Amino acid sequence: MGDEFLVAPVVTPNTTQRDVYLPKGHWQDVWTGEIATGNTLLENHPTPLDLLPIFKRIQ
Repeated sequence: MGDEFLVAPVVTPNTTQRDVYLPKGHWQDVWTGEIATGNTLLENHPTPLDLLPIFKRIQ
């Protein structure tokens, strides 16, 4: 999705969480509004079936 969005789809059946690596920069979870500093691994990030993990790069 370009440089502005990061999508972390779930590719394993019956998965409720997954690790998500955020590249350098500042990222906002589009569903919760939480902001994270990049170059980090979000371990066990929740991945409910109704909310695809999507992060937007912010300045």
